[in-house]
Amino acid sequence: MKPNKTKAVLFDLYGTLIYVENKNKWLSKLTSELSLSNKEKRKLHNLILTNDYENIEDILTKNNIFTKINYKYYDELIQQECLSVRYYEETLSIIEYLKNQDIKIGIISNLATQYIAPIYNLKLHEKIEFSLLSCNIGIKKPTRKIYQTALDKLKYEPHKVIMAGDRIYTDLLGAVSCGIKTCHINRDKGDTLYKIMKKL
Repeated sequence: MKPNKTKAVLFDLYGTLIYVENKNKWLSKLTSELSLSNKEKRKLHNLILTNDYENIEDILTKNNIFTKINYKYYDELIQQECLSVRYYEETLSIIEYLKNQDIKIGIISNLATQYIAPIYNLKLHEKIEFSLLSCNIGIKKPTRKIYQTALDKLKYEPHKVIMAGDRIYTDLLGAVSCGIKTCHINRDKGDTLYKIMKKL
């Protein structure tokens, strides 16, 4: 039997391992109420993903956006989404398989601080070696540095690592630039995490 050359798999989080069952488009509602331009929307989104904020009021006031909107309403929308986060059907089976093969597992994700909670609620943190979350480290995919940081943590050569994600530009291009193998999980076309098995 051919020895397994893959030593680690890095996963994107939302849309790859887990998903929000009840999306309410809170960010679109917020930017619409604030009457932000497209440029301002992109800037706010980037700030949310690369900084550690406690709540909506914290996000806006620290970025000099002063408004009389109902902050609590948006915080509740975020909470509702977080409470509806679920594993994809095959996620736990794949994680168990990889661990049984002594393959290390890491997460690289662009997400807002509030979306960290489901990682603990689902006990996902107990099943992985490490996570690199944009809101904690101040950089986001596809920046090359975030993938290099993962390689430094793993101490493996890039060709022994796979990056799996649902978005080619956000999840995979930065990995390719570091020499990491990739696996595109296109959920819209019926892909599942079992696709990784062919890459190991």
